Amino acid sequence: MYIPALPLNAWRALEAAARHLSVSKAADELHVTPNALSHQIKSLEAVLGQKLFTRKVRAIELTAAGKLLYPGLQTGFTHIRDAVEGLKPQTDS
Repeated sequence: MYIPALPLNAWRALEAAARHLSVSKAADELHVTPNALSHQIKSLEAVLGQKLFTRKVRAIELTAAGKLLYPGLQTGFTHIRDAVEGLKPQTDS
């Protein structure tokens, strides 16, 4: 399945919402509004053609598709963070 390149922020929104199982907590972490975060997730769901969360009154839970996708996203963001932390300031010799 071809998946067009989507903004990294949309993938970050999905990862944070899945980790917190809360749109508002994920939005706070990413310094966006809950509405903006929900919009990013809905754009991913539209492109993927699958729901990633089941939305309840005051909670969300991952669907089967979300549960399959989340570990890869979590690992990917961990690798990016580790790579950036591994950079050492370059000094002139």
